[in-house]
Amino acid sequence: MTVTLDFFQLQKLLENAADYAIKRNIEEYAPKKDQISKNEAYRKYGTEKVNRWVRDGKVSSKRMSAAKNSKIIFSRAELAKVDAAEYAHSYFAAQGILKT
Repeated sequence: MTVTLDFFQLQKLLENAADYAIKRNIEEYAPKKDQISKNEAYRKYGTEKVNRWVRDGKVSSKRMSAAKNSKIIFSRAELAKVDAAEYAHSYFAAQGILKT
């Protein structure tokens, strides 16, 4: 099987992989810097996407405290990983390489 990518598609896949690697490193060595608020996640990835990922169990969130109105946070690395995987899946599905 041969996969052909144009420059933009290859660049996007490599950027996503590098972004995930960096965020995964931060998650491991500086956990506080890996945290992103729900509002920040919504701005970066879109409200519908983030809510779908949570609903589907692809990402997890946690509250900063037990209070009902406390800040909800996500892992930047986890969000980046799911976003990169969805991008790659949609690209390969569009190319007919994957069945959806």
